[in-house]
Amino acid sequence: MLAETIARLVDQLGELRGVQGAADLAAVQKTPPAQVPWVFVVPLEDAAEGDGRMRGSTQTLRERVGIVLVQRSAKGDRGEGLASDGRTLRDAVRGALLGWSPDTGCDAYRYIGGRTLSFAGTAWWYLLTFETARRLDKAAVN
Repeated sequence: MLAETIARLVDQLGELRGVQGAADLAAVQKTPPAQVPWVFVVPLEDAAEGDGRMRGSTQTLRERVGIVLVQRSAKGDRGEGLASDGRTLRDAVRGALLGWSPDTGCDAYRYIGGRTLSFAGTAWWYLLTFETARRLDKAAVN
């Protein structure tokens, strides 16, 4: 699911300088990428609905994926452009993923929300959260 999401962002958003996964995010948190915009796709959480006893151990598994955006102001170090540049990037990511299914067995992504993670130097880190769901049963986990 994460690899498919990365491929989707690469395919849909040509303006991105890079799209990577969670392991790469850990490596750059202290020193943001020099070229932006940059995106990291990370697993956030999953939760099952239903206790599995009612319908032969079948549950719905809701999985949340985070899209971490790294952006800098196009107008220099003072940050004047972050508001408009950031909104443009957020809208582009939402447009690429909203309603798209990362796997044939999953529901289409729905957007949950977003928030600023930090301002590090002149870099702005922002998290967008998307959710999908799939059926979870014994056959799916074996």
